[in-house]
Amino acid sequence: MRRINCAVTRGSNRRIGSVLFTVGLLATLTAAAEARQPFEYITPSNRSGDIDLLIGRQKTWVLKSGSELRPPAPPADRSARTAAELV
Repeated sequence: MRRINCAVTRGSNRRIGSVLFTVGLLATLTAAAEARQPFEYITPSNRSGDIDLLIGRQKTWVLKSGSELRPPAPPADRSARTAAELV
């Protein structure tokens, strides 16, 4: 069986790796250059400034347990409420 010179194989792998890295880097830079700014479609006229002013006034909710936010049980299958929702 013939042995392959490992130094040649390693050098080729490094060249292939550097080429792939360069191609990936160029693709990333090209995509970043063509990307639009986030929320570019929002103009100042359709954005409410009041929301930004109220952010600091929000209070943190502290719950004793998760049961404090549980929704009520659904109505029975044959109830009038269920029938009204399905119509």
